[in-house]
Order: sequence, then structure tokens, then C-alpha cells
Amino acid sequence: MRKDVLEYFYITLSGNGRKEIERLDETRPGGIPGTRVVAMWFDPSMTEVYETGISPAVETDCGFKAVRIDRMEHNHEVTDEIMAGIRRAEFIVADFTGDRGAVYYEAGFARGIGGAVIYCCKENEMAKVHFDTRIITHVTWKDSAELRKKLAERIQATILRKA
Repeated sequence: MRKDVLEYFYITLSGNGRKEIERLDETRPGGIPGTRVVAMWFDPSMTEVYETGISPAVETDCGFKAVRIDRMEHNHEVTDEIMAGIRRAEFIVADFTGDRGAVYYEAGFARGIGGAVIYCCKENEMAKVHFDTRIITHVTWKDSAELRKKLAERIQATILRKA
């Protein structure tokens, strides 16, 4: 073909082709709108934080559904479910209270694939947060009521605003 000649191609997708493109689009970084994952310490001391702070902020105040792997029914490896959930998630809420290594890993994985991460930590534990993540703005909280209010505001300001 001559280099000085431009060629134009027109592609028309069939119904099945469009469905396949839409399916592939669901795996793009940034995830499927409306999906979210919560990464946090699953210690009993954090149950109230989730049930009266994180979950109502995400679900009641912002209209999403909070997903925690320990509350999902599945028949797969836990880490596979977590990674698949993060890939599908529009954003994740990562609470670093308790300084759990898995939360760092999951938040880093989400950021690495282009996902949005909302960082949270109990105020009196921020000094324990690794210095690499302390430079990122965290939603800091004293109790679950404050976490609910601040987390809902952050989701509304960052996630819902871009929609």
C-alpha cells in the first residue's frame, strides 16, 4: 500500500458484538458503576464501625451496596473473590484501623488497576498508618457516627460528583 494514501475503515457491530464490548467494558479499570468493596479489619471490635458507620454511609446515605467478603456466600478461594470484587468495583472503602496488611494490599491493588480508593482510619490510630499512605487524605473518625457522616460526604464529593 502506498504511504501517501489514507484508508478509512468502517465497522458496524452486531447486537452480539455490542454485548461483548459492553461485557469487556465492565472489566475496565474503575469498575462497574454502583459496585463497591469494603476492605477493613474483620475483628469483632470493628463490627459496630461497619454496621453503624460504613454500611449506612455507603448504602443509606449514598445509594450503593457495601460488600464485605466475609459476609458473601461463595465457593471460591477468598483471595480470588477479593481480587475479582476489586476489579469490578467502582470504588473501594479501605479502613486502615488495626494496621492490617491485607487492607494495604487491597487498596494498592485497586489503585494499581486505576480504581478509586477512599482511605479511612480511626483518628487515634493514624500514627500507626504506614508513612507511604499517610500522605493520602484519609477520612479520620472518632466513632462510627462521625465515620458515617464523613464517609458519606467523601463519597458524595468524589464518587457521586463524577457521575
